[in-house]
Amino acid sequence: MNVKSNAQHLVTLSSPLSDPQIVNQWQRYQPVCIDHPALQRIGGLVEVCRVVADTDYYCDQPIQDWLVLPLHDASEKLTGFVYLSPDEKVAPPYYPNPYHPSGGLLLGIERQQPSDRLFIVSDPLVGFMLACANLSVIISFTPEHWRGVSVKAPMNLYYQAADWSKKGYSVCVPVDVCQVNQYKKWLDETSAQVLGVTGLNGVSMYEQQELAEIIQQTLAEPEQWPEPESILT
Repeated sequence: MNVKSNAQHLVTLSSPLSDPQIVNQWQRYQPVCIDHPALQRIGGLVEVCRVVADTDYYCDQPIQDWLVLPLHDASEKLTGFVYLSPDEKVAPPYYPNPYHPSGGLLLGIERQQPSDRLFIVSDPLVGFMLACANLSVIISFTPEHWRGVSVKAPMNLYYQAADWSKKGYSVCVPVDVCQVNQYKKWLDETSAQVLGVTGLNGVSMYEQQELAEIIQQTLAEPEQWPEPESILT
């Protein structure tokens, strides 16, 4: 996975609504090198990521050299972080709630109008690919939806979809076609559009712009409804 540097994906971290303690914690972290293993794994952007440079512990485990990504709510308030280990087998904890994220990683939001389409995903690899293709994205970091983990109700993704929809954004949640019905049920009370994209769970086969074009093409196609069954026996 190629890691890109692109200043247009910077987010504002100095919102007056942000908790000063969380802002101060973020400012402790250092710029990350482009060859950081976790950054390479998710195709991240150096401008929106930092690293724990000093000896530090969180949830009784050492997190030195872990990647740190900021999370924001729909008011763009900094709400916490995701810590990603260089070891991909280690589950990510979240700050200040170790077991569940609060908010999402915002990518390209600052260049959009509220009426523009906003994509929300839980897989960071998908999210960064779409952001590098100049789409506006929120990565929800719903723990249950990391690939290889059993699927449960995506609560953090639900909150992001509901809150950003209320703010006036045209929210779109792209998922693999086999997950469309599940997500439509989960997001039924929001105005988010669930978009079925063939092969989305295998994004490593796509280039960044290719994945964006597939999603845009799918959006342009009318929804296919099954042929009605005959009432005759």
